[in-house]
Amino acid sequence: MNKFEQIKNSFDLLKKQMKENFNIKYISLIIIYIIALFPLFRANFFYEDDIARGFSGYRDFGFGRVVSDKLSILVHTSKYISDISPFTQILASVILIISSIILIKIINQNIKSKNVWKYIIAVIPVGLSPFFLSNLSYKFDSPYMALSIFVSIVPFLFYKDNVKIKENLLFLISSIISSLLMATTYQASSGIFLVLIVVLAVQFFIKDYSSKEIGKFILLSLMGYIIGLLIYKLLFIKTVKFDGYVNNEFLEFKDLLPGIINNYKKYYEKFIKLFNVKWIISIIVLNILAIINLTIKSKRNKIVTAVLSFLSMIIIALLSFGIYPVLKVPIFHVRAMYGIGINIAIISLLAVDIEKSYLSNIIVVFLTYSFLVIAMMYGNALYEQNRYTNYKITLIAQELNELNVDEKIDLYFDGNIGFSPNLKNLRKKNSLIEELVPVLLGESKYIWRRAYFFNYFGFNNINALSVKPDKSKMQLYKHKRYYDIYKKDNVVLIELKDD
Repeated sequence: MNKFEQIKNSFDLLKKQMKENFNIKYISLIIIYIIALFPLFRANFFYEDDIARGFSGYRDFGFGRVVSDKLSILVHTSKYISDISPFTQILASVILIISSIILIKIINQNIKSKNVWKYIIAVIPVGLSPFFLSNLSYKFDSPYMALSIFVSIVPFLFYKDNVKIKENLLFLISSIISSLLMATTYQASSGIFLVLIVVLAVQFFIKDYSSKEIGKFILLSLMGYIIGLLIYKLLFIKTVKFDGYVNNEFLEFKDLLPGIINNYKKYYEKFIKLFNVKWIISIIVLNILAIINLTIKSKRNKIVTAVLSFLSMIIIALLSFGIYPVLKVPIFHVRAMYGIGINIAIISLLAVDIEKSYLSNIIVVFLTYSFLVIAMMYGNALYEQNRYTNYKITLIAQELNELNVDEKIDLYFDGNIGFSPNLKNLRKKNSLIEELVPVLLGESKYIWRRAYFFNYFGFNNINALSVKPDKSKMQLYKHKRYYDIYKKDNVVLIELKDD
């Protein structure tokens, strides 16, 4: 068989796998995503990096994300990328839906047609958990973030059990490519591939596969994963050092254990803060039900299976954040924590994969519906925050227009406008809204709170000051309900009031 025939057979296999995985009932996933994300699309919100990209059209996604950079040219048909939302966010949703269908096929291989619905509901957290909502909010980045999830899952379609290693060459190659594509699109997905290794290894164990077969699977998987990351490091990250809110350097050996423990502590403190008690209890119960399900199905010693399944749940939880916990300065933003949502989906698929699984079905429906409510609430919150921001900017613009200044104005914002009044009440009840909804006007170490005002409203005669002027040496020009304006010569300080 020549190389051309091998490549053709590989594509034929992928086509066959996709055809086998398609079921008309899966279309319901599309409907669910449309309903959940319609408020987000309607909000038309420029989310953080979107502000600069939408204004200047730049593509540099940074952090070695070269595939995202190149694919954006294809998606936008130009090196100058412009706002084509919600197409990009819809594209991200489609990728997530396909990823979810493949995940069902990988975790639950023998599904009866009448039982498809419970698996569809169980897999929804892949894209609609609260942790991925901010990722879907990005008008420019979202497709590539979703793609990193897809490429982390798809290689497992090609694994063949109980065959010689050379017959799994396609799996090995796809794993290498998967690892490389994940690292060059969005590294927050770095734990997904590893989680699936653990889950499938446990499933092989309960099916009474030999230790040799399980070891071969783990070895091939890790080889592909590590080789892909080594290629990434050698080609794309070797001479690059990121510093600031994140650092790509690994913890030094002497700091490894305390550093990892401290990073996990921060991640799970944030998780507990953002998830309410009912959700956390539901996730714990689903883990217990998954362990029970695996133990019941096991052809091995039940006690050994229960212990192994319990340990696997702990490992899966630790892998939620991929390689980030071993970095000196990992990302603690919600957008880097969506591995939790993937793991909830996987645990849910394990928990419902049993006949008459009434309790797990009820919990999965409750949890998924809660996530859908949050998604819709979040989209509407963005819309309201956008309206509130533009209202405040309109008031400030009118004041600046009345300033008697012949030359250009040097302007500095002190404080911030905060949240829309109705969101302030919502924040008290739901910490996720406070975490996910950004403030678009005010002082910040990040540029986004200033960039929207200075770039999108045509203030050609206004420069942004980077250093706060001394208010004590300035004259109070106007005292208003929402802000105070101080002025000295051409320097203007606007003190925003968050009330």
